[in-house]
Amino acid sequence: ATAGGGGSYLYNHSGVLQKTLTASELSVSSSGFGYIIRLTEDYLFISNNNGSIYQVDLSDYSLERTITSSEGGAFGRTINASEDGSMLIVSAPYLSTPIQAAGQTGGKVYVYNTSDGSLVRSFSQPNSSGYILGRGSAEGNTGGVAVTSTHAFMTTQLDVPAASKYTPVYAYRLSDGTLQNTFVDSTTNTIFGSCIAVLGNDLLVGATNGKRSILYRAEDT
Repeated sequence: ATAGGGGSYLYNHSGVLQKTLTASELSVSSSGFGYIIRLTEDYLFISNNNGSIYQVDLSDYSLERTITSSEGGAFGRTINASEDGSMLIVSAPYLSTPIQAAGQTGGKVYVYNTSDGSLVRSFSQPNSSGYILGRGSAEGNTGGVAVTSTHAFMTTQLDVPAASKYTPVYAYRLSDGTLQNTFVDSTTNTIFGSCIAVLGNDLLVGATNGKRSILYRAEDT
């Protein structure tokens, strides 16, 4: 699937256009529609980067629900879904949180159950580090956050970017919200955590300036 100015376009693996989905067809606002999208076997998730995620049922292209947040902070800046489609993870990286120092944002990440849209858990920065949670490395980037049926993963970026500083990637348990692992790379100028992806027990962390990706396995953490 690809997205652009007010529409989302769904193709099959042969490159044949299957469906063009517009904001007017779903009876939702066109503002920011298609800013970022995520496709699973059963659903298409469309973010407007301004407080709304549209969950579309792929069986009939109907709007199943709209997931919203009144907290702001560019809710929907990055989104991702679990491999089995059961969980949706959404970041609001510009949301100010109480633990952050004055003038810093901190950010917040939310995990939802896609079967009913309920909030499973939300996460804020674990300390006043000056990091921004779940922003991702580029506009429309799904790589700032990742989720499985049991864990949530999120990148961080410095509030004032500095290529010489590494930033951690956090892994939280969904069952109790515990911070289970913090992944870091002290090598300078790599921008560790520029994007992440997760599949099964594997976590892949990108380091754009280092022109490399680092693979972690569950048995190694």
